[in-house]
Parts: sequence; C-alpha cells; structure tokens
Amino acid sequence: ICQMPQLEVLIIKWSAIVDLTPLTQLRELRHFKLGNSSKITSLEPLVQLHDLQSLRFGGLPKCSDFSPLAELHALRELHITGDQSAQRIDDLTPLAQLLALKGLSLRHCKLPSLRPLAALTSLRELGLFGNNPLDEIAWLSVQLPNTECMQFQPYLAYDWAGMCTRCYHAQLVDLVGKGARQGLCPSCDAAVIAPHAQAFADAQQLARDELAGKGSAQTAQA
Repeated sequence: ICQMPQLEVLIIKWSAIVDLTPLTQLRELRHFKLGNSSKITSLEPLVQLHDLQSLRFGGLPKCSDFSPLAELHALRELHITGDQSAQRIDDLTPLAQLLALKGLSLRHCKLPSLRPLAALTSLRELGLFGNNPLDEIAWLSVQLPNTECMQFQPYLAYDWAGMCTRCYHAQLVDLVGKGARQGLCPSCDAAVIAPHAQAFADAQQLARDELAGKGSAQTAQA
C-alpha cells in the first residue's frame, strides 16, 4: 500500500502494525482511518503528512501522546475513540493548535482538562463522550458559543431509552458530567435533576464572569 504515492484515502480497520513510518511515503494522503492497533506507540511519522484533512483513530492503547498531530495544520476532522478500554490522552494542548479544525470527537477517552479546546474557535461540531467534569463542560460551552455539542447542556433526553417503571413517563434523561446519574425520570427524579441543572447554569455564569473580567482587563490595558 505504501508503494502507492498517489493514494489519498486509507482505511485500516484493525492491525498488528508496530510502526507508522512507511506511511510517510504517502505524501498525497488526505484521509486516514486507523482502527484498533494495539502495538502502535507513536504517531510521530504522521507529522510528515502535511496534507491530511481527516484522521480517525479507534483504539491505540499503547499511545497516549497525540502531540505530533499539532503539526497537521490542514486537518479539518479529528476523531479519537477508545476501544475495550478508555483511550488515554496525556494533554489536549497540542490539539488546540489545530485552528482549522471543524469537527472533533473524543469518544470513550480518558482526558485531562478540556480547557485547551477553547482555542478552537473555528470548531463547528464537538463530541465529548466520557466522564468529563461538569464545570469544565459548562465552562467550555461558554467559550465556544458557535460550536454544536450535545454535552453543552445539563442533561440529555432520550425517547428511546425506555420508560420510567414508577410513573411510566416515556422519556428518560442522562445527566451530563463525571459520575452523573443516568436513566432518570424527569418527574420522579426532579429533585436530583433540578440541582444538577442549577450547578451547570452556575458554572456557565462563572465562565461568563471570567470572560467579562478578561475583556475589562484588555480594555483597561488598551
């Protein structure tokens, strides 16, 4: 495959690949998907693929350093998904340098602080599927007002998740945030949902106050 220098799309569903270096010959590669690859330890070879526009990783248990991706300035879509165990990502700061990024999905990932993602002001769609702290999700929702993200709300409502066995309400909700409860009834569990929603709103207000404070400071300096 790596002897095909004009290749633009490459999909590897799963592999026993140890080293990605041979891919450096594919200088025309635009879209690359790498499924479960339990032996990959470094993404450094991808630095040489300057024209990559989309990347999808699905299960790299021995790789937690995604900093090489910071050099891929043409990247528009990035999707990282854990497999049997959560995908560990050491630091999101390098991803914050991908200023052309339009879509980012971090599914079943063990993440550090979400705050570096606030730099991605061109981001249109964000998927955060995992145990991220409520206050950080709320903070990020204020920093990225033009980004669509299902998790930018205190809870998610589902019509297909079954019904309440107590009152037979047809819609259940999952609270957003690390350790939050799932499958709650809007009626029977209102005493749990309401304070959670208020905590989310309070965290958003703190973020707005923080932004206002920065804006005032910048105006004063000017």
